[in-house]
Amino acid sequence: MLYVTIAELAAHLDKYIEMAKDEDIFIRENGQYLAMLTAPDFGKGDKQYGPFKTTEEMMKSLETEDIS
Repeated sequence: MLYVTIAELAAHLDKYIEMAKDEDIFIRENGQYLAMLTAPDFGKGDKQYGPFKTTEEMMKSLETEDIS
């Protein structure tokens, strides 16, 4: 997983879109998660959100994660 700010994403958008093919990129600003870039899932079953079954489960995990 990679974490970037909006400014960093905007400055290097092509780079991060390419990287999102291989890893999830979490976009944040002022300590808040705003969005995630991820490759689309085309038939990978329940691996759509990695170890998580739903986006809610994934976001709950991020809320408790210490990224300082």
